[in-house]
Amino acid sequence: MATLKRSTTWRNSNIYNLTQKMRVKKDKTEFANWILQVGNAEAKTVPRQKEDSVDNENIEIDEALLLPQGENPMEEIQKATFPNLKNQYQDHEYLQSRAILTPGNETVDELNEFMLNKIKGKMKEYISADTLANDANDLDGVNLLYIAKYLNAIMCSGLPNHSLLLKKYAPVILLRNINQKEGLRNRTRQIVTRLGEKVLEAEILSGTNVGNPHPKEHHDNSRYKFFI
Repeated sequence: MATLKRSTTWRNSNIYNLTQKMRVKKDKTEFANWILQVGNAEAKTVPRQKEDSVDNENIEIDEALLLPQGENPMEEIQKATFPNLKNQYQDHEYLQSRAILTPGNETVDELNEFMLNKIKGKMKEYISADTLANDANDLDGVNLLYIAKYLNAIMCSGLPNHSLLLKKYAPVILLRNINQKEGLRNRTRQIVTRLGEKVLEAEILSGTNVGNPHPKEHHDNSRYKFFI
């Protein structure tokens, strides 16, 4: 902003202040306001129970936002978000309009495994490298400090899990900017179309490049072909 103000065009610029949330539709304003109240600790609360912590407060949630109670919460989430998944898991429009969000990585893994079991087909596991490179300068036994079992058990934000389970036609999401021109950017939704030994092929479900398969096969002027 400081650089813009020093520009010669700044004197010809007009300043407009935004006063309305354009991204929120009129029928969603009530929910958006409630979310703001929760963040500001202004939402309506319910009386504490004896077993509740003194530092915690229970927020009253509208019944319209709650799922029916059942024996398996995962099943209720799946039915509410992805009804008839067994018959529509290959439908691109069906997948484009649905998503399940959760704040915890452990819950994500549980949901992913549960949803994958609902999709027909054989499960394939991809694992990360779990061995250390040998170094001639290493002392004897130094590699024992980092055993494979420990490395494989590490689960934290920003670090992929050691094991990745996938099936053909499983929806996935890209977490890195790989090729923005081709639509391969962070948060791009895709559907797996082929499971190779080292490479996955997926079709884009969101953005401006919907329907494009990746990786694409390209041929140059030589007798060799390569993939990107």
